[in-house]
Amino acid sequence: HVTQSDFRIVGGKPYNATDFGYFASLRIQQYNYHFCGAAIVAPYWAVTAAHCSSAMQVGPLEIVVGTQSILEGGQRYNVSKIVIHPKFNITILQNDLALVKTTSPVDFNEKVYPIKMAATEYYIGPGIDLTVFGWGLTSYPNGTAPINFHYIRLRSITNTECTARYAETGVPEIEIYQLCTYNDVNEGSCKGDSGGPLVSQDILMGIVSWGVPCGQGYPDVHTRVAYFRTWIDSIIENDEDSQNYLKKESEVQEAKIEAENPSQ
Repeated sequence: HVTQSDFRIVGGKPYNATDFGYFASLRIQQYNYHFCGAAIVAPYWAVTAAHCSSAMQVGPLEIVVGTQSILEGGQRYNVSKIVIHPKFNITILQNDLALVKTTSPVDFNEKVYPIKMAATEYYIGPGIDLTVFGWGLTSYPNGTAPINFHYIRLRSITNTECTARYAETGVPEIEIYQLCTYNDVNEGSCKGDSGGPLVSQDILMGIVSWGVPCGQGYPDVHTRVAYFRTWIDSIIENDEDSQNYLKKESEVQEAKIEAENPSQ
C-alpha cells in the first residue's frame, strides 16, 4: 500500500538539534501535536510538503524550532498562511511542495538558522549521501515515537531505478521533480516525517513526500528542491514582509558600517 509520507524515521539514531538548526516542527497549536516536518529557508518562511496543509482544517498551526524534544523547549511562531504549489495533485502527490509563512520573523541564533537550498541547476545523481530526520517510530508498525528527533543516512538512486522498484505497486512513473533514496529494509522514513528536509552537505535537496511505510524495502520519494527553486524564490522575494525585513536589515548594516567608520 503506497501512502503519502505521514512518516517517521525507522532505523535512525538520535541527534542534537543544534546541528540541524533549520529543522522545524509543524504543530497543531491547540494540542501541541507534531504532524509534519519543515525546513527554515528565510526569516518568515519554511518549506514543507503540500499534503501537510490538510492540517490547516483542524485549527491554528505553529512552527517550533530550536529544540530536539517533541515535548518541550524551542521557539514557537504562529503560522499566518501556507502557499501550496499551484500544480499540486493530492491524489498522486505530484508537485508536493508548500511554503509556510510565520506571523513574525524567526529569530536566528546559534541554535536556529536557515538552510541553503539547492540551486536550480543542482540535480544530484545516484550514490549521493543524504540525511533525513524527524520525530517518530523507530520501528513499524508497533514502534514508539522517541522524545528526541532521529536522523538516518540514505543514498540517492536514479528515477529509473526508483520507478522499477515500484513497478509491482502500480504507482505512476517517478518524475524529474522527484528525488528517491534507498538503503535497505528497515531503514527509511516513517509515520510523521512528511515535509521534513532531505539534506546533503548542509544543502536542502528534497522534502519528504511519500513511500511505502516504513522501511519495507521500497525507496522513499522526495520533492526535488532544485526543480522548484525558482518558484520558491519568487514567493519569498515578492512577499512584502520579507522585503521590509531585508530593507531594515540593510539599514542596520549601513548604520553599523557608518558608526565604525565615522567621517573625518
